[in-house]
Amino acid sequence: MISTIFKGNLIKILPLFILLGIFLYILFIRGIGYRESRSGIKNVSSTEAYDLLTSAKEIMIIDIRTPEEFSRGHLKGAVNIDYYAPDFNDMLGKLDKKNTYLVYCRTGSRSDKSLAVIKKLGFKNILHMYRGITEWKNAGLPLGE
Repeated sequence: MISTIFKGNLIKILPLFILLGIFLYILFIRGIGYRESRSGIKNVSSTEAYDLLTSAKEIMIIDIRTPEEFSRGHLKGAVNIDYYAPDFNDMLGKLDKKNTYLVYCRTGSRSDKSLAVIKKLGFKNILHMYRGITEWKNAGLPLGE
């Protein structure tokens, strides 16, 4: 008896659950991306970054790994600004805040932490390669000299 009542009501409310799921997806998943782009910071995968770099010449690349890591391979045209350097904030502050920058590190951890500093300094257009150069290398994408 209870299962019959439940089954009949489930069929009636199933479309509501589907609509609720779509609403939550739009609100939380799409909403997060919207807030990121509104704040001037957009997370991108390595393949998205590669596509953007090959189609747009005005993107400047900042590698925030240590100089030793940088010397073992980096994206072509990248500038090394060491996250651990005492003058990290000062070095970033010297950059033109109106330009578009792609920021990355080894796995995305340091670059993620650097976003608060970057935002505080007033940068408007930041692409954050959130899985770092590790994903870039695993995808077989080219490195610079």
